[in-house]
Amino acid sequence: MHEYSIRPFCSADWPGVEKILTEAVAEGNATFRSRVPAFDEWNKSHYPFARLTAQKSGLVAAWAALSYMKVGCSSEGLGEVSIYIAQEHQRRGLGRKLLLDLRKEAFENGLWTLHSVIMSDNIPSIELHKNCGFRIVGECEKISKDISGKWRNIIIMESRHKEND
Repeated sequence: MHEYSIRPFCSADWPGVEKILTEAVAEGNATFRSRVPAFDEWNKSHYPFARLTAQKSGLVAAWAALSYMKVGCSSEGLGEVSIYIAQEHQRRGLGRKLLLDLRKEAFENGLWTLHSVIMSDNIPSIELHKNCGFRIVGECEKISKDISGKWRNIIIMESRHKEND
């Protein structure tokens, strides 16, 4: 982990973020996306804080950010977690560091609940979230098809600020 640095995302990081997201779309086990959005679209859908990258030798190795949740009349205080790690940088502690830092920054900025929607067979991501204080709050069967057309189940996990438990 010492060879990586965690820092806030800046627009110059977008090519690295985009590359990792493109890899995740192609792999098909971490997102239902069928395409990577343009930066402006991505930027508008995410909070301006709690955007982090893990860098190695000046290149983005992993990233995490919070998108706005649309759950009714008020979604203030809620965020949906995105966390992606380039395949060659997985299982090195980056996910844990990014997710814990993301939670801390989210709660410091007034959010009280974070949600993650994870494909049920993505066991490493589920375990990462459990190890970072998230709990399973639901499961949906055959919620959507992945890019290959296969029906996928999801696990919904959440982390709440201690003051709102």
